[in-house]
This record gives sequence, C-alpha cells and structure tokens, in this order.
Amino acid sequence: MISLQEKLCCSICLDLLKDPVTIPCGHSYCMSCIKHHWDKEDQKKVCSCPQCRQTFETRPALNISTMLAGLVEELKKAELDPQPHFEVNTCPHQFEVFCRTDQQCICYKCAFEQHKDHGTVSAAEEMARKQKELGVIRQNNKERIKNVEKYVKQLQKEVEYINRSADKAVGNCEMMSTELARLMKKNADVKQQIKKQQESEVSRAKKLQKKLQQELAELSRRDAELEQLSHTQDNIQFLRGYLSLSNITTSAIFPVINIHPLQHFDDVTTIVSDAIVKLKDSYGKELNKISGAVSKVYQHLHVYFLNHSWIIHCGLF
Repeated sequence: MISLQEKLCCSICLDLLKDPVTIPCGHSYCMSCIKHHWDKEDQKKVCSCPQCRQTFETRPALNISTMLAGLVEELKKAELDPQPHFEVNTCPHQFEVFCRTDQQCICYKCAFEQHKDHGTVSAAEEMARKQKELGVIRQNNKERIKNVEKYVKQLQKEVEYINRSADKAVGNCEMMSTELARLMKKNADVKQQIKKQQESEVSRAKKLQKKLQQELAELSRRDAELEQLSHTQDNIQFLRGYLSLSNITTSAIFPVINIHPLQHFDDVTTIVSDAIVKLKDSYGKELNKISGAVSKVYQHLHVYFLNHSWIIHCGLF
C-alpha cells in the first residue's frame, strides 16, 4: 500500500511537493518541476505528463493546490514532532477540508484516503459558499418573520373584534332577559289582579246568594201562612188573620235582580291565549334566528382558524 508520504512526493524531484499543482490529467507536481519539464518540451511544441504521458494541446495554467500544500505541511509537522494522532491510519483531526459528498469537515489526510473519490474543497471555500446560502436563508427567514408578525396582528384584531361583538351580543341577550323578566313580573301582577278580582266577585256573589236564600225562606213561610189563611171559612177569623199580615200588600213588587251571563273573564282568557300564540310564534322565530346566526359565526370562525392553522403548520407565509 502506497504511504501518504509517497503520494505527496513529486515524481520528478522525488521530494515532498513544493508549491504543489495538479495538471488536467490529475497528477500533481512541484510547480517549478513541471514548469521546467514543460520548458524542455517547448522545442517539441507539446506539453505532456511525465507519469501518464498524456499530452495537452496548450500549456495548462498552473495554480497552487491549497489542499495539497496544507497536507504537505501537516506531514512535515508530523515528521518533525510525531504525535499519536499522526500515526498510520489515524485522522489528525485538524479539519481544514470539507467533503461535499458526505457533508462533513475532514483533514487533508482523510481527503486523500477515505474521501479520495469525493467532492472536496477547502473549508474556507465551503464557508464562503455556505455564507451566501446563509444570507439567502436569513433573508427568507426575515420575510417569514414579517408575514408571521402580520398574521399575529391580524389574528389579534380578529380576537378583539370577536370579543367586542360577542360581548355586545351577550349584552343584548341580557337586555332581552331583563325584558322577559319584566314581562314575567307583569304577568305575575296580572295573575294576582285576576285572583283578587275573582275573590272579590265570588265573595259578593255568595253574599247576594245567601241574602236571596234567606229571602226565599221568608217568602216560603209567608206563602204557607197565606195558603192556610185562604182555607179559613170564618169571616171574622179570616179578617183578623189577614190584618195580622201587616207586610203583605196586594201592590207589593219584588225588586228585579239582573243576573249577567257568566263571562266575566272570558275576554281576558281569549286575550291571554292570543298573546301566548303570538309570543310562541314571534319569540320562537327570533330565538331560532339568533341560534342560527350563532351557528354561522361558529362555522365561519372554525373554517377561518382551521385554514390559518394549516398555513402555519405548512409554513406557507
């Protein structure tokens, strides 16, 4: 197995790479060594790789490979001051390279061993690239912050409006309850008034009934006396009996008592029945309207907040 040191040696000078450059075929050399080699080949008007002999139509541009240069420096340090972490097959953990394939930071040694076929760049280059990406991410995040703040303010306004409108509706319901309570009190007063009038009228009727019954008894008693007198045959006895009935006169007229039909509260009953029907019809319809309106508000708000919850969950701002 070729050692790391052998991989970092120039095949021309056979020493560690100095100002290492990599030519198009993939082989690396010291910059001065490959330049000198190509200078010799200028007479042939051709440039080639000393190892694989691949030729190039034009002289390739040479740029120092910072990755190889760093790896050579690490190897020199390891030779001057050997440390346990520079032993064979051990990663030195001095991360100066970034593997884009595995998306992780690695050292120069790992770049030429475990990650030799991966896409690698210097940590500085990847940092510059990531900083650009970070700028885009931050910009997108700022836009989202603005949108979220806008939605928060909008939802706050919705909450305030819901509270105001709901409080107003509850206040109106309380006013309706107060009005119903007033009507209930009025209803109780009317019932009490009817009861009092009922008691008064019944009492007066019973008194009159009692008086008439007494009068009827008296008239019946006198009628019996008159009947008995009418059967008297003796003239003197008849006249004396007749004169003893001082309260009886042939011209006496009994006062007429007009008894009205029993319909004193019939009109009240009719009016109350009509009022009940109207109240059920009107109040019932209004309550159904109120209940329907509340249901519509609930459905609207439910859909509204459900949609906004979905938007927030999906991050669609």
